[in-house]
Amino acid sequence: MNVTRHLALLALPVVLAGVVACSSGSKPGISFAEPKDGATVKSPVHMKFAAENITISPVPAGDITTVRPGMGHYHLAIDTECMATGVAIPKGVNWIHYGKGDTEADTQLTPGSHKLTLAIGDDKHMTMEGLCKTITVNVAP
Repeated sequence: MNVTRHLALLALPVVLAGVVACSSGSKPGISFAEPKDGATVKSPVHMKFAAENITISPVPAGDITTVRPGMGHYHLAIDTECMATGVAIPKGVNWIHYGKGDTEADTQLTPGSHKLTLAIGDDKHMTMEGLCKTITVNVAP
């Protein structure tokens, strides 16, 4: 067997592993870096948002006619569930918009158990598939 063919056969598993890894298509994801689900916290609650495989970016100025693929910004709701994909996230009705690309926020919450729902919306504030996460925190008195 010649050297080139031997090297090609040795490299084949490495190439195949790379193809499998690339073709798995890492999906975008969203989470709370802080607080953790089930945490006991004090008000104001400090939150850090995290996203994978999507770019968090400020909403462009002016009238938005098209959305930028692979980009979005955070929205937070208190004691509210995730919305269906492709729905406009309402402004000022249970949802806080972070259209400047913010990745952290503080919010006042009353003592007791609260659901925090984090969603990524596109440039038109439409919900995006799989980009919503709800956790529960207990706010100490």
